[in-house]
Parts: sequence; C-alpha cells; structure tokens
Amino acid sequence: MKKLAVLFIVLLAAALPVLASDVTVSGELYTFATYDFEAETSSATFPKAELNVEAKIDEFNTVKLELDSEGADWPGNVAVDDFRLITDLGGALNLPVKITWTIGYFDTYFTDWSYVSMSGWEFYYGDEITSAYWDNDLANDGPDTDGAWQLDVGVGPVTLHWWNDFLFQRMMLGVDGAFGPLSGWLTYQATFVDGLGAGILGVELKYAGQFGELKLAVPAFFRYNLCAEAFTYGMGVGVDFSMFHVAAGLEGDNSDILDNVVIDVSVAPMEGLKAAVSGYLNLASANAFQGVAIELHKSLGATTAVLGYVIGGEDNFALPVYNDNFYVANGLYMGFAVAY
Repeated sequence: MKKLAVLFIVLLAAALPVLASDVTVSGELYTFATYDFEAETSSATFPKAELNVEAKIDEFNTVKLELDSEGADWPGNVAVDDFRLITDLGGALNLPVKITWTIGYFDTYFTDWSYVSMSGWEFYYGDEITSAYWDNDLANDGPDTDGAWQLDVGVGPVTLHWWNDFLFQRMMLGVDGAFGPLSGWLTYQATFVDGLGAGILGVELKYAGQFGELKLAVPAFFRYNLCAEAFTYGMGVGVDFSMFHVAAGLEGDNSDILDNVVIDVSVAPMEGLKAAVSGYLNLASANAFQGVAIELHKSLGATTAVLGYVIGGEDNFALPVYNDNFYVANGLYMGFAVAY
C-alpha cells in the first residue's frame, strides 16, 4: 500500500503541470560521511533528499507538495512531508486586508528563527532530535494525518495567525510584526484537553541594523510552559564586517540559568569560499566543553563542498555541523550539498 501511495503522489505531481498555469520545482540533496580516527568507525547518510512541487492553479490558489527521505529513512521510505492548498481569501473576496487560508497535511512554525549562530544551538534544540538536547518549547505543530488548517490575517506590518488540527485537539495562536530594525513574535500553543490555561507562552524579539559595512543582530526569546511551570530563554549577538562574521548565543532555563553556549567565527576571503569555527559549551554538564567544529565551504556552482573536523568533548556529544544538517561527535567529515 505504501508503494501505491507513493506512486499516486508521484503521478499527481507529474499531472500538476497540466492542471496548473505555473509550476515550479525545487529541493535539496545533501550527502555526508564521517570517520572517527579514535574509535576507528565511519558512517554516511543523506541528511536531506527533498523534492518540492509548487503549482499555482489560478490567481488565488496554490498547491504545494513536498516529498522527502531524511537520515534513517533513506532510501526506502519516501514520505509525503507536506501537501497543502493555500488560498488567497483576501484577494478572492476583494477585501482590504490580506487573508490567507491553508488546509491540508503540513507542519508549521510560529517563529522568526531569531538566532545568530550557524546551527541555532542557542535557540531551538529539543527532545524531538534526541533526548540529550534541551526542551525548547518552540511553537510548532504538524503534520497531522487528520489534516489541519491555518488562517493568516495581515494588517499593515502585523500578521495574526491561527492554526488548528481538524479534530480540534490542538491549537496555536500567534502575532508577528516588523517595525524598522525591530521584529518579533508573540505565540501561544495549547491542547484543548489540558485547557487554554495550560499552554506555552512565547515571545521573540530581534534587532537587526546596519551601519556602513557593519551589520549587527541582537535576538532574544523567552518561553514559559504554564502546565509544567518551566521556562527557557535565549539571546545572542551577531556582527558582520566585511568578510568577517562573529556570533555568540546563550540558552538557559529554570533548571540551569546558564546552560548552552555557542560561539561562531567565520571568514569569507573570496566569493564561494568560507572557513568557519564553532565552539559549543554545556555549562550544566560536569564537562562544560562539548566540542569544536572546524569547517571549510567551497561553492561549486550550485553545489557546496564541505570539509570539516570535530574535536569532541568527554561527553561524546554529537555537534550540529554545516548549518545544522549533520551531526558529528568526533573526527573528520565531508559532504556535498545542493539546493535547486
């Protein structure tokens, strides 16, 4: 049945160009391998193998389909990761405000991804990746096999968001806006079983300014789980000047006020070439040093070749490398990544 379902989706994707007036295809393919000289072990995987088809049916309706197979799923399980219909209600009804209606099988995030590190270590790591990471309480949900819908209403620089699964078991509310160099999100996520007073509140702010060649980014967030009576927070500072980039981020919570720390330094001496060093700390661990990742990126047209080395800490913690797309605890790694 799974093969028939995949075949049906592929045939549908092939038929979309006939049904739609405008079709675009995009995706990503990453392949990585690593070798640990100390443990004398090696591994290889495809962190991303993704195909996206977007069909603009008419002036007000767009269908999006995403097929992918990531990590352990490769190559046997090609899954439908996203299949949604997006309708421009504001345009179709000739309303003075922007209203977008989304239905289908999809995941969604209520966030501006306001962090400065290459990996997002100080912002969004959580137990959905591995139990070793911290609970991030980031506002996100889906995809849901029962389906879901999302309503987005934009008024000037502010947009209101409502997400709900079709069975009315879970919901998210959010509002985001940007005013000059300031941008931010307010979010609330809850289940109807626990009640609206037992959800997760979140606030996210970011300042991004430019002064000549100097670019400055200062993000911060705070999230509070009303049911668990627990919180997490984070902040960072990123500076870009000419070919140099320096960033530092910190995360803490009610258990450990000072917890996860990341520091990035990179230089791009010429177009298509970048060298980067990222250091990771866990101040809540007896062994604060978690490791250092040293990377070299070289563009080969649309493809990026990556060569790196991780100097691991005593906790043998797998660090996120190449912008959080592969994880290495110790040793040499290399890979190729293409986005099209």
